[in-house]
Amino acid sequence: MTGARKTLWDHVFTLLVTLIYIFLIAPILLVVLLSFSGGEFLALPMEGVSLRWFEALFNNSRFYEAAVHSFSLALVSALVNGVIGTLAAIYVIRFAPAQMTNPLRVLMSAPLMVPEILTAIALLFFFFEVGVGNRWSVAIQIGHILVTFPYVFLNVASALFNFDRSQEEAARSLGANGWLTFRRVTLPAIKPGVI
Repeated sequence: MTGARKTLWDHVFTLLVTLIYIFLIAPILLVVLLSFSGGEFLALPMEGVSLRWFEALFNNSRFYEAAVHSFSLALVSALVNGVIGTLAAIYVIRFAPAQMTNPLRVLMSAPLMVPEILTAIALLFFFFEVGVGNRWSVAIQIGHILVTFPYVFLNVASALFNFDRSQEEAARSLGANGWLTFRRVTLPAIKPGVI
């Protein structure tokens, strides 16, 4: 509120937002603080300061394997969804029939509307039914791709929705083919949505 006096409600609202942030951040700060505890158990007050829990963490091979597996799952999901989410958004925004645009958006956003536990149970039953249930890494990868797909789709769709197509038309009129136009004009414009 520049140039205006704050009312009582403004102060109450600021206090309320501050309390909510403290409520959300306090447990994280507490865990970070307790990670430096020298005691056998994590408890307050701390029994000294030590880095023993960090040493135990980095010497744990199971933690290292889990971190590498999680990172590879995330990387593959991001790459696959970057491609299929962008292609799906381009189709829905530019090429889908007008009467199908909204139903397709709802369909592409469906994993956000269903609780994750229900998605996980449905995928579990589906993977065992089709015979993929014994290969957990494939099933988990497909599940991650499915659950994270709507985020890419919605971001790219909103970037495409606000994109001025006259730039593409200018590139095409200057002799660029479809792929070159996409790579040099469209993709740089929608890059924040894709990333």
